[in-house]
Amino acid sequence: MNTMIDIMNKIPPKFRVRIEKAKEQGLKELNLSNDYKTNDIDKLKEIPPEVFELEQLESLSLSYNQITNLPDSIGNLPNLTELYLGANQITNLPESITKLSNLTLLYLSQNQITNLPEYITELSNFTELRLSGNKITNLPKSIGKLSNFTELILSKNKITNLPKSIGKLSNFTYLELSENKITNLPKSIGKLSNFTWLDWNDNKITNLPESIGKLSNFTWLDLTENQITNLPESITNLSNLTNLYLWENQITNLPESIGKLSNLTELHFWDNQITNLPESITKLSNETELQLWDNPLETPPLEIARQGIAAIRDYFEQLKPDSDYLQDEVVKLLGQIEAKIRESALADPIKNKALKNLNSTLDEVQEEEPSTEVLKVQLKRMTDTLTEAGKATAEGKKVWENVQPMLIQVAGWLKLGVEYF
Repeated sequence: MNTMIDIMNKIPPKFRVRIEKAKEQGLKELNLSNDYKTNDIDKLKEIPPEVFELEQLESLSLSYNQITNLPDSIGNLPNLTELYLGANQITNLPESITKLSNLTLLYLSQNQITNLPEYITELSNFTELRLSGNKITNLPKSIGKLSNFTELILSKNKITNLPKSIGKLSNFTYLELSENKITNLPKSIGKLSNFTWLDWNDNKITNLPESIGKLSNFTWLDLTENQITNLPESITNLSNLTNLYLWENQITNLPESIGKLSNLTELHFWDNQITNLPESITKLSNETELQLWDNPLETPPLEIARQGIAAIRDYFEQLKPDSDYLQDEVVKLLGQIEAKIRESALADPIKNKALKNLNSTLDEVQEEEPSTEVLKVQLKRMTDTLTEAGKATAEGKKVWENVQPMLIQVAGWLKLGVEYF
């Protein structure tokens, strides 16, 4: 009895009053927290034992103290739904914490925790876990069991990788892992379909998995201060994305279809290695805030890019040749290719096959809106016919050598690529 009285006498008076009041009135909330201005002498060094007699408690706050140990008796509070222990000096969690089956929120930021034990995943009603500013290196492999999780805050730790089971957290909406040491993201991250917000700045991430394009509810993606060199084309499937931050990486190119991100309001890529912007970026809204400084930008020049989407759009428009003139030039060149094939001594079956594909190409070019895919297919078929002839006969080789430069020019004008010419 004297021991209990001695302990109570060491408790700051304001907290003694609150504990007695909670005991007498059966209160469900107990606040024994301080703030960052509180003198050390007024902080708790341990949780008063009388607290563990208050079985009715649903919310217990003990932040900004100097508590080093979470005793096994924490399990004596089965009705707890919220436990706040931020800004203490706690190093580990007792297994008895699994008795808190109603716990939905656990706040342990700014402590000294190095390991998150596997048994923490037995708290199946967890929705929020906040552990920023600790020394955690790994997450439990069984973290996927926490199916009700919606928020996980793990910034300012020492985490190097994420377990594959993280993809089972189907109710996740927010995951913060900034200022860790993560190098790669698991493919299973693409299963987190309810994700809306991802903050993973200041890590060591080099690549993003293609599966990131499945996170269709994403609105905010922050991957600044990493080591990313390329973005997967699938990132442009994030149609609800409004904020994309990727400054201070090693990115050399933006996806060709970046213009599909029509809801972007902020696009920040400064301090990368980007030399050329894809023309599709002009499809973004004039109101999109675009930051591209500290890049070796050539197309368009950096001074134009700094003026925003409208200026970039004007730049690309000025580069385009007159469409009628371009169509006439392509038709003229295809006519020259046709003449070369007709006057050749190629066998009739080969000649007729090549001319059939050429005429289909010519018809498509003269459409009001030619299909790039149709043109690719027809030119590829004609090219395959002529290259095979070039391998089989001297006449075929002669014809191919004559028409190849013209085909390359046609492909260039039509922006088809020249890999098979």
